[in-house]
Amino acid sequence: MPRRANHVGTVGKSDELRWQSSFAFSDLWTRNCTATLEDGKKGRGVAAAAQAVQSTASTMLPSSEEDTGARAPATTAGDSSQSNQHPLEMKSRRSALWLPTVSDMKSIIREELENREAVEEASQDRYKDTGMCQCIARSNLFEHLTTSMIVIYSVWLAVDIDYNPHVVNTDTSSVFFWVEQFFCCFFVLEVSIRFLAFSSMWKWTRDFWFLFDLFLVMSMAIQVWLLPLLDLLLQSNHVGTIFADTGIIRVARLLRLSRLLRMSQLLHLFPEVLILVKAIAAALRSVVFTLALLLMILYIFAIAFTQLTRGTQCARQYFSSVPASMQTLFISGALLDEVGTLMNDLLAENLYISLTLMYTFVIMSAITVMNMLIGVMCEVISAVASAEKEAIQVQWLRKVLERVAGGPDKRINQQKFFEILRDEGAANAMKGIGIDLISLVDFADLIFEESGDSTDTDAEAPDATEISFDEFLKHVLQLRGSNTATVKDMVDLRWWLSQSLHGKLQATVERTLAKGPAIPEEDKVALRLSSYVATHRDAIYHMDLGAAPVMALQHPQFQQAISKMRNLQDVVFPNHGWTSAAARSEFLSALPAASTAWGRNKVAGRS
Repeated sequence: MPRRANHVGTVGKSDELRWQSSFAFSDLWTRNCTATLEDGKKGRGVAAAAQAVQSTASTMLPSSEEDTGARAPATTAGDSSQSNQHPLEMKSRRSALWLPTVSDMKSIIREELENREAVEEASQDRYKDTGMCQCIARSNLFEHLTTSMIVIYSVWLAVDIDYNPHVVNTDTSSVFFWVEQFFCCFFVLEVSIRFLAFSSMWKWTRDFWFLFDLFLVMSMAIQVWLLPLLDLLLQSNHVGTIFADTGIIRVARLLRLSRLLRMSQLLHLFPEVLILVKAIAAALRSVVFTLALLLMILYIFAIAFTQLTRGTQCARQYFSSVPASMQTLFISGALLDEVGTLMNDLLAENLYISLTLMYTFVIMSAITVMNMLIGVMCEVISAVASAEKEAIQVQWLRKVLERVAGGPDKRINQQKFFEILRDEGAANAMKGIGIDLISLVDFADLIFEESGDSTDTDAEAPDATEISFDEFLKHVLQLRGSNTATVKDMVDLRWWLSQSLHGKLQATVERTLAKGPAIPEEDKVALRLSSYVATHRDAIYHMDLGAAPVMALQHPQFQQAISKMRNLQDVVFPNHGWTSAAARSEFLSALPAASTAWGRNKVAGRS
């Protein structure tokens, strides 16, 4: 299975013909195997089977020369080095103006949701199992109350800045004093409850948000309690006031500004906002390069305007220096603030060249670059909206299915699967994200068949087959109508067809061997090996056997690998890695004897 990805992009005309004839080849192979069983008593079963494989392959498939030509890579010496580059290296050579796609946003949001779930699971383990503090800390009411207080405190900051002129308020008759005392007491109590709820010391030291809250509470306590207390002590001793020192005033102002950091807790309490911020950060590269382009245009035109308008009234008012010209062009040209006044002044002094340059700059900056910047942000927001909507729907579907299935640890069989579909809530949730329930019922056998080995003829029935909840959810999400087919899906389909074809062919061989005449056990093993080799054609393509194909085939380790591999290719089909057609013919001619020897060793237990 790991080898499948190596075939992406190498599908030629011979591959299409080979896969179109795979089912016809299966029927012809079965008839040849049945015919060889009639000669089983004469001791010619294995040789005839190998000849049947070779004749069937030469009849149904193109010749080795045609196949080799069809599979030749369509690259020249000039682009061979580029074709060998890693996809990430090729991606890094693309344009610097890279925009995150919907898939990129889905990956970011999916990672954020997984991190959020991991944090929520970890939060359940960091607290004690008993006690009043842990009970309060786990309570949803406590969390909602804390969120509400943070929102109210954020609004209060604006009121305090506008109407409270004191850096530190020591007037007990002021309403600002008592409001600050109330908020400080609440946040100290909140942090204390969470601190006492932790099961051990090292857990709270590893909690980033708790440490952040602790820092905010300590800075608030210093401003609201410690500094006023020191001021009162100094005044009672007739020493003076602590705020006579300008350094203390600066510290108090910094502590007061640190209260603004509490608003960042809203990002933690509202993860959707945090996801949006991270998504915008994903477009930061594009925004930076767009602004860099605008800066280059500003610099070039600023030099031109400074030179062309020198000695005029416009130069003294707008373009006295290169930095002043850049500021004028950015405000009036890029942002179009009073651009008409600037153009009229240029026209009044007959500066027609400068006026033409101004029109050019407006077209390049305001109409082109600034709209490009807006387009970048709109693309990001559109991708975020689509990915966020899908992520929320998937999370909702997961919770609904977990409830119906009995939990994420439950295993689901086909009977449980139909019970989930009959649940009204689960059906509405699946229809809400674009899943066709009729198609889901039709694919039920396929979903539970894939959980087992398709080549195992004794596999359990789909009703008895069980899959995990995560695997079931993955299959359900793959059947959304909004999904688009990718190269990986085509490769998976190709692999599944190969596995399904081998399972049917192997079952036919086993039934034929059971009903046919008695033949030596080593011949049966050889027939099974030949049928397995006929339908799995991947390993030889990746092996260099041109030097000594016969010795490699007869090597015990190679025989053991053949018996265990699931992906074998071109053992009996036209060559893909042989040094010559003669080496391939030598390999095919050695197949009967090697299969017989392998079968005898298998029966004797020596392989």
